[in-house]
Amino acid sequence: MLKQERNKYEKPYECGHDSTVFFGKYKNQPHSVLIDDKKYCSWILSTEDTFAQPTKLYIKKYVIKD
Repeated sequence: MLKQERNKYEKPYECGHDSTVFFGKYKNQPHSVLIDDKKYCSWILSTEDTFAQPTKLYIKKYVIKD
């Protein structure tokens, strides 16, 4: 059986305030809703490295700032 390759795009998906969340309790809502839910954002950041990478970058930039 051949291993299915993920779609490869020329430009990676970038999250902004108005881009759509594609998973979880905020599915189909804009990323900006994550700003008010730091506990959920912490959970997202604790998932495996390959899960929701663009969303993790958004969280690090706009929600959980060091």
